[in-house]
Amino acid sequence: MPEARGLRLDPACGTRLALEAYRRDFAERDGAVRDHASWKCERRQHFDERGDPSREALRRGHWDEALRLLDVERDRWLAIARQDAARGAPFSRVRVVEEPLSAYMRWEFPPTPCRPMSTRRPPCTGRSWRTVGF
Repeated sequence: MPEARGLRLDPACGTRLALEAYRRDFAERDGAVRDHASWKCERRQHFDERGDPSREALRRGHWDEALRLLDVERDRWLAIARQDAARGAPFSRVRVVEEPLSAYMRWEFPPTPCRPMSTRRPPCTGRSWRTVGF
């Protein structure tokens, strides 16, 4: 995978968390942010998280069902965006995408009302290996 050549983090500088531990840690840190924006950069072209009905449909290749299930989640995403706004702490993701787009990337940015209404819709940038400033 192209992303394997990307930035390497020193394992001594952190702790690798299992998915549920990561979710708890992220929720705690994100929930503590007040009066300023925060963001995270996502570079992976595929995430395999079990238990989400829309992702399960995507994994089975049932595209229409995956998008329908995403739309079912609209109210939850809007509630999260409203909580962020109430704390004065909008959260954003920056997504680096590669071409051709993976099925996950096409799922991540569907033309449904759910994502654009949420403040959590990631902006995208293409991958570039140019060296700047040298």
